[in-house]
Amino acid sequence: MELAGFRSLDGWLQGTDKDAPQVPLLRRGSRVRLSAQSKGRFGASPWLVVEQSGNIEITLGEAKSFVEIEACDPQDRPVPRLALAFAIRRISDGVHLRAGPVITDDAGRCRVHFHEEGVQLEVSLTSDQWYLPERVAIFGVESSLKRLTVRPAIAISIEIRFEDNQAYAGPLVVQSSPVGTFMSAFSAPGVPLGINGPAGAKSEQNPQGIYKIEGVPGDLDLSCHASPNRAGYGELIHTIFAAALKPNAHYVLTIPKASPKRASAKLVFTGDWEKLGKSSVQVVRLAPYFSSSCFVLRFSKETNLLYPGEYKVILFGGAWGWESETFVLEAGEERKVELPCVAAASVTATIRDESGRGLHGAALCHGLARWADFPASPQPGWLAVSDANGKATLQGCPAGQVELRLEADGYEPETVKVVLAPETNNDIGVIVLRPARGEIRIRIKNFERIARLEPQANLLIAGGKGGGRRGPHFLDSPEVVFSGLPLGRTYSGFIGPRNGASWKTLNGMKLTESEPALTIEVDAETFDFRK
Repeated sequence: MELAGFRSLDGWLQGTDKDAPQVPLLRRGSRVRLSAQSKGRFGASPWLVVEQSGNIEITLGEAKSFVEIEACDPQDRPVPRLALAFAIRRISDGVHLRAGPVITDDAGRCRVHFHEEGVQLEVSLTSDQWYLPERVAIFGVESSLKRLTVRPAIAISIEIRFEDNQAYAGPLVVQSSPVGTFMSAFSAPGVPLGINGPAGAKSEQNPQGIYKIEGVPGDLDLSCHASPNRAGYGELIHTIFAAALKPNAHYVLTIPKASPKRASAKLVFTGDWEKLGKSSVQVVRLAPYFSSSCFVLRFSKETNLLYPGEYKVILFGGAWGWESETFVLEAGEERKVELPCVAAASVTATIRDESGRGLHGAALCHGLARWADFPASPQPGWLAVSDANGKATLQGCPAGQVELRLEADGYEPETVKVVLAPETNNDIGVIVLRPARGEIRIRIKNFERIARLEPQANLLIAGGKGGGRRGPHFLDSPEVVFSGLPLGRTYSGFIGPRNGASWKTLNGMKLTESEPALTIEVDAETFDFRK
């Protein structure tokens, strides 16, 4: 008999009909549920609160059905002794009911038995010699043979040096393209961060400054990213193409000197840290492209490497609020930014529609906020959400002249410039939003190919600020409609499975006054299911 949920050498506690397995070292007061299986029979205990040692009886029942999985390589040859992990998920609400390991036999086959109804099977790999292109395979639970095609993985090593031949020994991220298949990250050579791909990629500690990685997909391009903390040098972004990937190959990569096309600049913050300890800064790149990143001063007193361009720094959190003038950051520059302790302001707005009705859930944003996803969530110093009367109060805003943006799902956003007095609440009155008329309709040909994979669609504003995310829309038909979209924006669409990967990306969907509605047709036959 096998008892699920507690790790042993193979992921289950083992026992016999005469010798029951023991569950060691449970935390007193914890809430647990035990499930057991034996020769296709299953059972589970009720939820229990651990108070003291004791015995739990589990009654096993016959399985209602089973799924037989056949693991094959790309040449349709069986893969024996392949370690898989399975999870049983209820379709109605997405809750995982149980999970466990299973290993294929000498013929490359294994069975997963079911006693639940209305569920589906999710299968992933825990091998460092093979990988699954789709990361997680989803099967129905009807009793039938399911083919699982896996691909061989390899081991490689990477050595990184600066242009002056000095060794690099900092963070490194290695991921496949498509991204969703594999990722491995290090804080230093031989010090993995535990972000590993579904193939169970492992890293081996190495004091000589060489990054050793196992479980690498042998037939996908590999992207390597390192961001050195050294003045005058830029970030490393290097692709090892699939054609160049060989088992046990060693690659030497070079970190280039600073250039306008690579992240190579840095900001170093200074100030009264006793007063600023609870504050954060938002670093906003205004040109040539808009982007922003947040740094909590208690943990970070300098940025990572930044691209050259025009920037602003905004201090928020605690009792302080301040916005810098726009400045230009050059390639390879290390600039010090003094953060003054300037008292913050707060601002209140009442957001209504054209009929005068207050808009509940609308967003009052700092003008440089990237976007508001709906339903919106408050972000101190950056975004406040309106109540049932349409009133929103944004705390921790910089005093002086600031730009504010007001958004609501299905409405055109409005931008206002106001002067805020410090240490007081500034009421800017009523702001009326107009309904948004934009619409994007996506039609999927050969939808039946993806219907059982629980596809979903997302829509994002492409570049610029404002707009937000629309979705996910779970697809139960070949057509999905996104309506109430602001005009004058360019959108990107993503169609993919529930796990967040993307089979198809749709770019350049621009809505204008002359063309407020778009219909996009795509064919599921063209989707990249490796993502």
